[in-house]
Amino acid sequence: MVTQYGMRLYRHGVELRSDGRRRERLPGGRSVVVPQQARSAYRGKVRAWSPASAKRLAFVAANADLFFAAHLTLTYRATQEAWETAGDRNRRFVNRCRADLHRFLRCLREEIGEYLWVREFQIRGVVHFHVLCERAIPQERATVAWGRASDQIHDADVLRHGVKVDEITSQGGVRRYLGQYIGKERQKELPCGVDGAGRWWSRSRGLRLAILEEIVWLDPSEGYRKPVQLGIVRILRRYVERRFKRRYRGGAFVDYGGKLSGVLSELATRLRRYYGWSPSMMELLEKCGWEVVPERASEVDLGGGDDEGSVSGDSAEPRNAGGSVGAEAGTDGRGAEQEGLVEAGRHAAYNEGSGAVAGTASKDD
Repeated sequence: MVTQYGMRLYRHGVELRSDGRRRERLPGGRSVVVPQQARSAYRGKVRAWSPASAKRLAFVAANADLFFAAHLTLTYRATQEAWETAGDRNRRFVNRCRADLHRFLRCLREEIGEYLWVREFQIRGVVHFHVLCERAIPQERATVAWGRASDQIHDADVLRHGVKVDEITSQGGVRRYLGQYIGKERQKELPCGVDGAGRWWSRSRGLRLAILEEIVWLDPSEGYRKPVQLGIVRILRRYVERRFKRRYRGGAFVDYGGKLSGVLSELATRLRRYYGWSPSMMELLEKCGWEVVPERASEVDLGGGDDEGSVSGDSAEPRNAGGSVGAEAGTDGRGAEQEGLVEAGRHAAYNEGSGAVAGTASKDD
């Protein structure tokens, strides 16, 4: 998935995504971009509970676009066998707990709706889960489902104490509880015998976040910077910096109560009404007179040639004042070398004064 650079204003939070480039200021006052080496996309084994994961959990819990109805706590009895140590027991249940939770959620998917779960370790070293779900579920139904999913259906103690279902009466309270109390590090420490626990929390795919405003100034798939959106993002970023009296160059933070998010959303609406909005690349191509049709997978030719990379008029055609197809790149400035509509849109920009198509996209400052 391509990352879009800009700012998102949520109901209870703010998220800013910059282009990630590090800048340095020269003695003369000019800022230059420092080249950075590409980072590896490999993600190793999750071993510990990180502060970044805790912040993301609090952000998702605060901005979930639904009302949680029930809070489920799922526990193992986890008796220690005669042939194993406490570390062996802990490792045995950690290795199977994700599969047990998956069976439980899949069994009750239609009954509980969307959900958000968090894993913790008890003082004795046994794992247990907290689940916030969209719909309420009876205690008996949840107990039987967890007993079958965890293969503890014949244990009387599990049927009495293995599952706890609490009705949620305060949305703000349960969201703070999930993001702050459950996110505490004490119950995220790995017990003896466990060197890695995998994911500490997750959510259902249908659980969306409540977005008030989204301002995207650069979409890498288009390769076109939108100057008006960029200016609005800079104004909002500076407002946040003055509010907190510190630099803010990117990341997400929670705004419990939504007061700051509401102010930024109203400010963004006023700025958009005053400055307008930069058009997208497709809108620019339409203004230039490009005809947009589905791109063909087969190799086609412009003007009957056999050169590699040429495109026929079935893909995209610039039209001049006479209605004819523009010449090749480098002849009169109206044509553009193309390898499909996406490549054409990446290199085209609209000049409103002359109505011509420039061959190079605008570069970042």
